[in-house]
Amino acid sequence: HAIKNDKSRLSIVVREMNVQSRLLLTGTPLQNRVGELYALIRFLRMEPFAYYFCKVKGCDCRSLQWNFGKQQRRCTNASCNHPPMSHFSYFNKHILNPIKRDGYIGDGRRGMLTLKNEVLDKVMLRRTKSEKQKEMKLPTLTITVSELKLSTVERDFYECIYKQTKSK
Repeated sequence: HAIKNDKSRLSIVVREMNVQSRLLLTGTPLQNRVGELYALIRFLRMEPFAYYFCKVKGCDCRSLQWNFGKQQRRCTNASCNHPPMSHFSYFNKHILNPIKRDGYIGDGRRGMLTLKNEVLDKVMLRRTKSEKQKEMKLPTLTITVSELKLSTVERDFYECIYKQTKSK
């Protein structure tokens, strides 16, 4: 949870550590939005999803960082020297942006399938509650439905939110 924000100091420091192996353990790799996975992917340095690439033909520039110096004019990679507009984040281009733009249809669906098949299925070991229920001695799930009576003010507020959401 501590490195889910890609811009946090802790995330940056841990990502930049010079180590031979990397291991990540989380109970909830995806909690609020798909973008949370990017920090984890960058930490693991997953190819090609963690990298920025130059799209200029013949340029083999790739980096874990957005390398454009203080004035943000040219790539600081000695073999590249192209402007920022020539570079892209592989994760954003192939997964995040299509999902944000199209939801779960068309390119967004392809982005989700890429995320599942090319990222999560390759690095994630998953155990479900039902697989581990006996050794964890979990109680059986009990669902209780309670009907609440809303006050006039609460009902009005609820209706307002419901109608706004439905119209969107």
